[in-house]
Amino acid sequence: MNKYIGKVIEVYFPEQFKKGQLIDVMERTITGFKVDIDGNIKDIVVEDNDSNSEIMKDDIVVITEDGNNTTIELLGDDYEWLSNSRIIWS
Repeated sequence: MNKYIGKVIEVYFPEQFKKGQLIDVMERTITGFKVDIDGNIKDIVVEDNDSNSEIMKDDIVVITEDGNNTTIELLGDDYEWLSNSRIIWS
């Protein structure tokens, strides 16, 4: 398992299909985040949930990768002293 800290540079709603039909943006259940991690842009696409629904551009987040499972969570204002981003543990 790896955890990274990064800064969100874009939040978007990727195309999502159901039974071969493009779902309207208001009905989509996934959200995409472009996150700057030490100058590298990582594209994260996750199912919407309570912990990632409040993430916005310029927020500092923690990304957890565990095999095929990836999560993204808001780090909060208490850690703004961190440089733009870095790996914190693995």
